[in-house]
Amino acid sequence: LGTSFNVKAYADDVEFETTLESGEVVVLKTDNAIQTEICKMVPGEHFVIDETTNKYSLNAEDPSKYVSWKEGKLVFKEDRIEKVAELLSRWYNVDIVLKDTELSDLTYTATFVDESLSQVLDMLEAISPISCVVSERYKQADGTFSKKEISIYTKKGN
Repeated sequence: LGTSFNVKAYADDVEFETTLESGEVVVLKTDNAIQTEICKMVPGEHFVIDETTNKYSLNAEDPSKYVSWKEGKLVFKEDRIEKVAELLSRWYNVDIVLKDTELSDLTYTATFVDESLSQVLDMLEAISPISCVVSERYKQADGTFSKKEISIYTKKGN
């Protein structure tokens, strides 16, 4: 409805998100061809729905965190390492595997602009008790190449 907004909906995710910058968004639920309005969003709101539970949240948030990718920026604001790994995986087309349960306590606030994957990993290692191991791509049986895999571990002794 005369709107600037962002939608995050990947086939392998259970959560779908919409962030409204300007205008208005109406979120509808369709069930047996009947549409029901869930909510009307106003600028500065972030909507998340979990497909498995059908539970949703609508919160006032700074939209720049969710739309900065359009300007080539990755923005994290108190994001858990799982979210950081998910976004880095998609941004750099790599697989990131968190190897230790202790990692789940880590949160990050950072903005990355034009940094390479190795620069981002170096910065994350410098500011937190993690170690990143990069496995190079390899040729698969069908002749294609695998994605790089980044394994993230907790630095022992920290």
